Amino acid sequence: MEKAKDETFNQERINIECRYGDHCSFFVDANGVLPGEWGGYEELYDCGPNGEALYEIYYSHFRRRILINEYGFFYNKFSCKKYDGVIKLPKVNLYICEKNGRFGLIDEEEKSIFHTVYKEIEPYVWGVCPGYGRRQLYMLGDNFDSMWEEEYKETSFFIVATETGKFLYNLSKRTESFVYDDITFSDWEEHPQIIYKSGSKYGALDLEGNVMLSPNYELPKFRHTLFYTFRGKPFKVWAENGLFYGKIPSSQYEVCFKVGGSSLGNGGCFYVSIRGDKYGLISDKQQIVAEPVLDEILFYEPKNVFSKGCLHKTIYNDSSKLIDISFIIARVGDKYKLYNLQNGNLVLDNCDSVKYVYSRKGDEGDIIEFSQGNIKGFVLWNESIVSTANYEDISFILGFVHVKKDGKYGIFRLSGEMLFPCIYDNILTSYRGKFTLVKDGKEEHINKDLRKISSYHSTYERPTYERYSGSYVQDEMGWSDDDIDTVLDGDPSAYWNID
Repeated sequence: MEKAKDETFNQERINIECRYGDHCSFFVDANGVLPGEWGGYEELYDCGPNGEALYEIYYSHFRRRILINEYGFFYNKFSCKKYDGVIKLPKVNLYICEKNGRFGLIDEEEKSIFHTVYKEIEPYVWGVCPGYGRRQLYMLGDNFDSMWEEEYKETSFFIVATETGKFLYNLSKRTESFVYDDITFSDWEEHPQIIYKSGSKYGALDLEGNVMLSPNYELPKFRHTLFYTFRGKPFKVWAENGLFYGKIPSSQYEVCFKVGGSSLGNGGCFYVSIRGDKYGLISDKQQIVAEPVLDEILFYEPKNVFSKGCLHKTIYNDSSKLIDISFIIARVGDKYKLYNLQNGNLVLDNCDSVKYVYSRKGDEGDIIEFSQGNIKGFVLWNESIVSTANYEDISFILGFVHVKKDGKYGIFRLSGEMLFPCIYDNILTSYRGKFTLVKDGKEEHINKDLRKISSYHSTYERPTYERYSGSYVQDEMGWSDDDIDTVLDGDPSAYWNID
């Protein structure tokens, strides 16, 4: 302030006047002390420490009002003869200065942190928003001061534009990144991140400028969120603390992307890792199911479902406990494998063919089919295998596996339960969903939901289908009263939360 007093009392004062252009008005200093055109002007009631008049002028480049005194000193410190504009960054007590369209960074004592030679300097703060509890990125703007005053600040940094690109400067750590073609930030509030461009691809930096994600990703226009395209479909990718999705070390893989999501239920999603030209599989629990040695991963893609990825089901095991299974097919060379992502089991290996078989019912009745040499078969949802190694004939009909052994016929449910043992001379299935069981010349007719219509000499005890009649899960899906009581706690509408 003494500096302003000693050097300015004999100087000409600024005289701000309004001018009118073709489309808008602006303000200039009629005395020529302060160069440039300004978007606004207001004289303050308060005076400076030496009694000098103070004004606020609108700095259009930063969309902010800044302080200047009557002698042309920004913030009573920095002469407008040395700088065309100066804007104060609160809390950190730094200033971005401009001269001839170039920008620099100085401190309170006018010590240079960045010389005034850069094309642009953009200040950011990365912090936790009070009341929301989530990390967010903020750029200097109209409400930037209030954010800092309410202690939003955790880490402040700058994106600095040079002649050849941009680099990131971390003010707290005094570290800076390499210069990249471009640096921006993700505007995805859940997982904001610093994004850099190298060539035609994009990656992610941490707040100190270190590479978290190599430039193997895409940044769709107007999205500002990284994506990886696999088999023509985009998958959102983010990293936190050096971890893909905050879970998987990014240093171990060149690429990792998540398939599926919470809408698929627990265990319905998984991760594909990439190293070189090979693929790996990681479960939702971060278990490495397969290292990146696979040549191809075949997604399960039922009709009208986008990128479901794996055949995911929730079923009862032999101990009447609900378990999840997530089947996915992979290829190595000309041989195929089948994995269960839930437990990491390699269910099938060295097969000539493994494929998803889609039923007319959609994913409710889909199954895995395989062939290995002269053996063909199906994998049921409990990982049990029904094949021609154990049965004379097998077939998949309307969501059930029909088998023949010792000249007799039986049926498996896809869940692994044998619905009808191999004791029947014939079993017919109609497109209306009815079974006709033929044994010793007698016929027994059963609905697909296992409600008995009529029988002859039958001692087979059937579940009851009475208390929840009229509900989708009973009338359409064939769940018994006991099934609904046990699995859904008596609430048939809860079926939609299971699969």
